[in-house]
Amino acid sequence: GTATLDNVVARELAPSPLMPKIHLKNLQGEMVIDRNGFNLTGTTDTNVTPVKFSWHENFSHVKTDNIRRIDLQTRLGDEERSFLKVDDDRLYGFTETDITLTTSVDGITNGTFFIDVTDAQLDLPSLRWNKVPGNPGKAAISLVLKDGIPVRNPTFEFNSGQLHVRGNIELDNRISVDALVFELLEVGETRLSGRLNFKKDGGQEIHISAKYLDLRPYNDAPRINQD
Repeated sequence: GTATLDNVVARELAPSPLMPKIHLKNLQGEMVIDRNGFNLTGTTDTNVTPVKFSWHENFSHVKTDNIRRIDLQTRLGDEERSFLKVDDDRLYGFTETDITLTTSVDGITNGTFFIDVTDAQLDLPSLRWNKVPGNPGKAAISLVLKDGIPVRNPTFEFNSGQLHVRGNIELDNRISVDALVFELLEVGETRLSGRLNFKKDGGQEIHISAKYLDLRPYNDAPRINQD
């Protein structure tokens, strides 16, 4: 059968204990149901941003171990990222975000976030690198969840012009970020790997191993004269 959804409202949805609650309004969609499951597609406004979505629920697991797949497409700006607690003053402007969440019969959800930052500005002064709006840039984040909580360290990759970064995020108690591990960081002619540790007192600790370290972009850094 087929059902049409019009102006549906839902309040205080909690996709993860680590996220603020989401409210839905003006949900428009179509649901197709049969004995094997249902497909729901449509659009909705949230208290964060408009979202285009599709939701497939599988009642029969004979051909696949997955019981659910949800795809979301949205556009996030500074205000929306701040609400979602993704508040970084090095990133400005809008990003196009595609999210895929696939849940298996054992309750484990694999999530992939594809982020297009072409329209955004990204400033990384510590690397002497920046990206202006209009220049291409893409990021991918993969994580594994159980009841909305990470059960493995998320992985990430970013590509934009002369900057290429790949690594993973080490979590403390599966919630807070303990360290960023860079399996590869290429910027300009620099090639290195390393890690950035976040200390309990708010400080940071950096370890790097460089295949090639180009210090020419830092020639303008202040120097201390020694007598």
